Amino acid sequence: MSYPPGEKISNTDVQGAIIKLILPDTTFFFKDSVFADNAAGISPVNSFYYLENFRLRKGTTIKIEAILPGGKTLTAETHSPYYNKLYLAEETSPTIIPTEDGGDTYYYKWENFGIFGPFIYGPSFYIRYFVSGNEDIMRYKEVTGKKMLTNEYKILTSFVDNAMRDISLGIDDKSKVHIVGACFEVKVFDDALGIYVNSIKTFDDEFSVRISEPNISNINGGFGIFGTYISEPFDIGITSDYIQSFGYTQVN
Repeated sequence: MSYPPGEKISNTDVQGAIIKLILPDTTFFFKDSVFADNAAGISPVNSFYYLENFRLRKGTTIKIEAILPGGKTLTAETHSPYYNKLYLAEETSPTIIPTEDGGDTYYYKWENFGIFGPFIYGPSFYIRYFVSGNEDIMRYKEVTGKKMLTNEYKILTSFVDNAMRDISLGIDDKSKVHIVGACFEVKVFDDALGIYVNSIKTFDDEFSVRISEPNISNINGGFGIFGTYISEPFDIGITSDYIQSFGYTQVN
């Protein structure tokens, strides 16, 4: 779909498109859904397309085809990352925080066992928790860090402290916050996403300033990025003393 520059369109979502994800051995059809938010007496509607219970396999050629209501067809193709296994360099990467040395920075370094790359990585760190009364909803609080080298990420301990405090904003009884633990996650991007991410340096950190984004596209018949990534999460423990210092409850 296209819209004249400067024209105000209340809803640019495309409804009724037929979207297929094509793998070497099968084809999936996306489901069409609509989300409406009636808060404050307004009803903005957002349309989106999704697949249920789809798990991406490493080293797979993937094609996508979208047939729009007007008959226009958009296509793209990519290849999911292929590698053996990522693992943390445990001698430098703390698996329990806070660390006993009381330093002001956590450094996480990962290695790629069986490299078939090179790859572009997207690391992140977050705290997992839930609140009493909504035990079935796992929540995630991201902690801002900085990617140092190709395979190293640093997180200031003060940023972890700030994130822990922010978790309970608006909650009077801090004990209702149940801390499950933390997680250091590394996303391995395919070529399409990797080129895009590397070009805009979209890793969120305390030093980055994003001014503009380059025009990069791999969509035939349109504009955008069709890409894949595979996520490798590493569980990070949080000491009970640290959790209790905020008044929170530890999940054993």
